[in-house]
Amino acid sequence: MSSVCKPASIVSEKSPIIGAIRSRPRNAANRFLAREEPALGDLLDDPMTRRLMASDGVRLDHLMDVIAQAKSGLADR
Repeated sequence: MSSVCKPASIVSEKSPIIGAIRSRPRNAANRFLAREEPALGDLLDDPMTRRLMASDGVRLDHLMDVIAQAKSGLADR
C-alpha cells in the first residue's frame, strides 16, 4: 500500500504564522506538567500534525483564517 499524499511542508521556527500563535517558549521545562495543554503553535509545528493536515488537504493559511474567524465570533459575544 502506498501513500497518496505528499509529505507536509515544515514551517520554519521563524515563520510569522507560527511565531504569532506560539504562546510559550518551545524549550519551557514545565510545559506539560499539571496536564497543561501544548501551545497551538507547537501543535501546528509538529511533523505528524503537518502530515495529517496535508493528507486531509488542510492548508495552514486556511486553518489560520478559520481560527481568526472563530476568535472574532467569540469576541463579539
